[in-house]
Amino acid sequence: MEKELYNSLVLDTYIRLIKVKYPEILVEDLMEYAGIEKYEIGDPTVWFTQTQVNRFHEKLGTITDNLKVAREAGRFAAEPNSLGELRGMIVSLGGICNAFRFMGRYARRLNRSSSYITRKISRNQMEVTVTPFEGVTEQKFQCENRQGNFKGIADLFAHKEITISHPECLFEGGKQCRYIISWKESALSHVSRVKKILGVLSLIMAILWFPILGSLVPTATVIGVLILFLVLGWLTEKAKLSKIIASLNQVYDTKEELLKQIDINSENAQVIIDIGQALRLGRPDASTIDRVAQITGQRLKYDRVMIMIANEERTQLLYHGGSGFSRQEQSYLRHYRISLEQPSEGVFVEAFIRAEPILVNDMEKLREKSTPRSFRPAEFMKPLAFIVCPVTYDETVVGIIVAGNIETPKKMGRNDKNLMMGVAQQIGSAFHKQKIEAEYEAINRHLVQVQKTEALGVLASGIAHDFNNILSPIMGYTDLCLTHPQVRGETADYLHRIKKASGRAQDLVRQILAFSRQGKQEFVEISISAIVKETLLLLRASMPANIEIKKNIYPNLKPILADPTTIHQVVMNLCTNAYQAMGDRGGVLTVTLTQEEILSGPLTDTLDLPPGPYLKLSISDTGSGMPKEIRDRIFEPYFTTKELNKGTGLGLSITHNIIRQLKGHIEVTSVPGQGTCFDVYLPQMKESAAPQKTETVKTIPGGTETLLVVDDNAPVLEMVEEVLSEKGYRVAAFLDPSRALDFFRSHPQAIDLVITDMTMPGITGLTLAKKMMEVKPGIPVLLCTGYSEGVYESSVLELGIKALFIKPLDINRLSAAIREELDRYFKNQSR
Repeated sequence: MEKELYNSLVLDTYIRLIKVKYPEILVEDLMEYAGIEKYEIGDPTVWFTQTQVNRFHEKLGTITDNLKVAREAGRFAAEPNSLGELRGMIVSLGGICNAFRFMGRYARRLNRSSSYITRKISRNQMEVTVTPFEGVTEQKFQCENRQGNFKGIADLFAHKEITISHPECLFEGGKQCRYIISWKESALSHVSRVKKILGVLSLIMAILWFPILGSLVPTATVIGVLILFLVLGWLTEKAKLSKIIASLNQVYDTKEELLKQIDINSENAQVIIDIGQALRLGRPDASTIDRVAQITGQRLKYDRVMIMIANEERTQLLYHGGSGFSRQEQSYLRHYRISLEQPSEGVFVEAFIRAEPILVNDMEKLREKSTPRSFRPAEFMKPLAFIVCPVTYDETVVGIIVAGNIETPKKMGRNDKNLMMGVAQQIGSAFHKQKIEAEYEAINRHLVQVQKTEALGVLASGIAHDFNNILSPIMGYTDLCLTHPQVRGETADYLHRIKKASGRAQDLVRQILAFSRQGKQEFVEISISAIVKETLLLLRASMPANIEIKKNIYPNLKPILADPTTIHQVVMNLCTNAYQAMGDRGGVLTVTLTQEEILSGPLTDTLDLPPGPYLKLSISDTGSGMPKEIRDRIFEPYFTTKELNKGTGLGLSITHNIIRQLKGHIEVTSVPGQGTCFDVYLPQMKESAAPQKTETVKTIPGGTETLLVVDDNAPVLEMVEEVLSEKGYRVAAFLDPSRALDFFRSHPQAIDLVITDMTMPGITGLTLAKKMMEVKPGIPVLLCTGYSEGVYESSVLELGIKALFIKPLDINRLSAAIREELDRYFKNQSR
C-alpha cells in the first residue's frame, strides 16, 4: 500500500487559489480524478499519497494551461486569505530569518516525505535544504511550489529585491534540493544597527559619567550621545510605523483587489450557473442555444457569440445559435456549413480538431497566414479580437463556441479562455444529456418492438399449431381418397389440386414458424419465378388500386439453393417497402427477374461478389426516393423514416441478413423525387439436380397389427384412425393421454406400436413415450408435433423414439414409417 505523505492542508492552499483565481474550474472533477473525497480537503488529520498529489496537479495544470501553477500556489500560501492568523504570528517573529526558520519547522508538520533544514548564512542570506526520505519520489512541481513559497514569505516583509538561487536540485542530478535566499538590506536595517551601537555606547558612557569617574567622560559628550541615541530611536520607530502603515495599506489594497476579484469571479460563476440552468430547462434546441449565447454575450461583455455543433456524421459544423447578429446575418448563418471532411487551416476547424481554445488578438496577422476560404468564417464575425473554444463532453469534441468584440478593442486573455471553457463545458454536458436521452428513448422503442415481436412469435406459434392440426385431416383424407381405385378423372384432378393448395398452406405455416423462430430453415433447390408471381398476387389485394404492377420475369431461369419461405419474405419486404414509398399518390411498381453472369473486374469489386452466374431480382418504384444520409442507413435494425406505428424498422434489415446468408448481395439506388430501385443478386446453381418426376401416389402396404394412437385433436385422431384402419391395422385411439397410458399398462402385450402427439393436456408426448417404454421396453414409438417447440429429431431419437413427424402429417410417409418400424420390431423379437 502506498504511503500517505502529505497533509490535506497542502492541497487546501491549491483549492483556495482555485476559488479566487479560477472559479470556473469544477473542484469536484479535480478531486475525483485524484481519488480524493471532498470532505478530506482542509482536514489536518487526513493525509494523501504521492500519486494523489501528482494526479491533482496534473489535472489542474491541464485545465488552467498554466505551467507555473505550482509556483503560483506556493506564493499564494503566504497571502492573507490563505495564512489567516498564522500570518500575524510570522510577521511578529521580528525578521525574515526567523520567519524562514519557523516555516521550515511548520513544513515538517505538513509532510512526511522529506526533511527541511534551515541555516542562516549571513545577515541577508538563508539556506534551506530539502532531502526526500528513502523510498519517496517527489516531482518537479513540488520544487517549484517551494520556491513560490519562499517568495511569498519575502513578500510578508516587503523584500522586493529577493533572489532565490538553486545550486543543487533533485531534478537535475542532485541528491537534495538546496536553496539560497538572498535579500538586500533596507536603510531601516542600517539605522537600527547604528541605534543599537549607540545604545550600548550610551550605557557605557553613562556608567563612566558617575561623579566618581566623571572626570573621565565630559558631560557634553554624554549628553550628545544620548541625544543622538534618542533621535535615532525616534527615527527608527517612525520608520517602523511608516512601514507598518504601508504594510496595512498594502493589505487593504490587496483586500480591495481580492474583494473586487471575488465579485468578478462570483459574477462569472453565476453566468455559468445561469447557462447551466437555461440548458437544463429544455433540450438544446435553437431557442435555448440562442438564450445561452445571449447570456454569454451580455454578462461576459462579448459583442458577438456563435455556437456551432458537428452533425452526427462529424462531417460538418452547423450553426445552432448565437447573439449579436442581425436577422439577415442569422439567416445566412443557419445555412452556413464548415466542412470537416476537407478541413482547411482555419482557426475554427483547428480548435475543433485539436480540442484546444484559440485566442486571436490580431486579425491582420490571422488574415496573412490564412487562405481566403479558411478566413471567411472569422471575417464574417467582423471582430477586433475573438476566441474559439471547443465544446466537449467525455473528451469528445461536439462543436465550437466563438466569442468576440466588434466595437470594444478588448484583448483576449487567459481569463477569457477559462470562462469560455466553463461555458463550453455546460453546453457539451447539455448535448451529452440529449444524446443519452435519445439513446434511452431508442432503447425503449427497441424494447417495445422486441416485446411485440416476441408476443407475435408466441401468437404465430399457436396459430401454426392449430393450423397444422386443421391441415392434417385435409391432407390425410385427400391422400386416402387418392389411394382408392375408383377415384379417377376429374375427381382425381380436383383432389390433386386440393393437395397442392394444402402444400401451399403448409409452406405458409412454415413461414409463420420462421417468423416466430420456431421453424428450421431448409435450403433446397428452387426456382423463384413462381414465388415472385405468388407474392405479387398476394400483394395485389392489399395495394392501392392506383399502383400499377409491371412484371418482367425471364423464362428458363436456373434455380438457386435457398429456403422458399425466406425468398418469399425478401420479395414481400421489398415490394411492400416500394408501394409504401409511393403511398396514396400511386405509381408503378416494377419487378424484373433476370440472370446475369458476373465476371472478374470492376463489377465484382463493386458488388463484393465472386465471379459466376447470378439471378438478379430488381424491384423499383416511382415513389419519393431517399437522400444519401437515409439511404446509407436503411439496412440498420430499427431504423425507419415511417411515422409511429407505421413500421418496425426491421423489414429491410431482415432482408439484408437473408441475402447475406444466401451469399448474395443487395444494392440500392435512389434519387429524391424520382424513386428507388433495389437490385438483389443471388448465386445460381451451376448444375441442376435431376428433374423431379411427376408426383404419383404410391400405395404403402398396411398390416394387421394393433396400434395405439393418442392425439388431443379429434379431427386429426379420427383421420389417422380411419386411414390406418383402411390399411388393415387395428387401432386403439385416445383423446386423453392419461386414459391411453392406463390402457397401455393394462394391455402392454396387445400394443405393437404407439403414435402420440407432442403437446397434450396433462402429459406431453415425450413423457407418455418414456412411461410406455418403461412398461414395455423396445416398443416402437412415433412422435408427432404441430411445430418444433424446441424438440429436435436428434434429441428425440436419443430417447428411443423411432421417428419425429411435423404436422400436417404426410399419411404416406407415416404409413411407410409404421410398416418399417413394425417389421424391424418383430424381426428383433424373433432373434
